[in-house]
Amino acid sequence: MWCRIINEFLVGPYFFKENPNGNKYSNFLKHDLPIFLENIPLQQHLDLIWQQDSAPAYNTLVVFAHMQEIYRKNWFGTHSHHILI
Repeated sequence: MWCRIINEFLVGPYFFKENPNGNKYSNFLKHDLPIFLENIPLQQHLDLIWQQDSAPAYNTLVVFAHMQEIYRKNWFGTHSHHILI
């Protein structure tokens, strides 16, 4: 299960059918998360700073590439400092 609170907004929950791996988590970020974020005011969405923990699914190159493309320098995780430009 994935769920977040952004200010007064509940984002999710999203239930993975199986334990997520990098590809499943990346698909969630690309296809499902934008739908959840539709109710977040634009300025709050633009000001988001995304924090990833050390879960194996979060620490894959496909997820790193997506986070770098979408959030640029507004995200960090276990190894994010290796690819942030």
